[in-house]
Amino acid sequence: VQADPDFAGNLVGGFIARSMVCAPLSTRDGPIGAMQLLNRIGGGTFDEHDADFLRLLAGPTALALNNARLVGELLEQNRIKREFELARQMQRELQPARQRGFPVHGVNLPAREVSGDFYDYFELPDGRIGFFIGDVSGKGMDAAMLMIRAHALLRLVGQDRPSPAAWLSRVNRELTGSVGRGLFVCVLAGTYDPCTSILH
Repeated sequence: VQADPDFAGNLVGGFIARSMVCAPLSTRDGPIGAMQLLNRIGGGTFDEHDADFLRLLAGPTALALNNARLVGELLEQNRIKREFELARQMQRELQPARQRGFPVHGVNLPAREVSGDFYDYFELPDGRIGFFIGDVSGKGMDAAMLMIRAHALLRLVGQDRPSPAAWLSRVNRELTGSVGRGLFVCVLAGTYDPCTSILH
């Protein structure tokens, strides 16, 4: 092979290739690589019998490698599916339970497995009802994880009964330093007083 113009050069580590035979690893979807033998034991060059043997060996090898790749992809899909299911379950648990006689009701049905849409409402110690509704930019797992964080912060800060402006400002400060590039949250937050019917 040293004299062949197509030879790409010797491997690292001082190994010198003297003879070589290759066979493609072919699948239904096309080639996935090549099987190669270097330096025939006893010297000399590989012959047509060696090439036939290597081609015969390449078929089941390609099948085994392709099957291993497919199994790996299937395992990865199952892992992603489990993560989405966990995120979906977390989102469902964040939705407020219906309360009899409560003046607020809502439903959230994601278009995909998970979404960035959220809402919540809760009674404050003075009888008013705190509420918020929001949407995280984008779709998928990134939006869902940011939604869970934003939801938790909005509920936690809202319990302190700040004005809506102070409420959103504080949550904004908490989120700004840790939100990924291109992600943002749009939120409407406020309070409702059932005694006066005033919405703030």
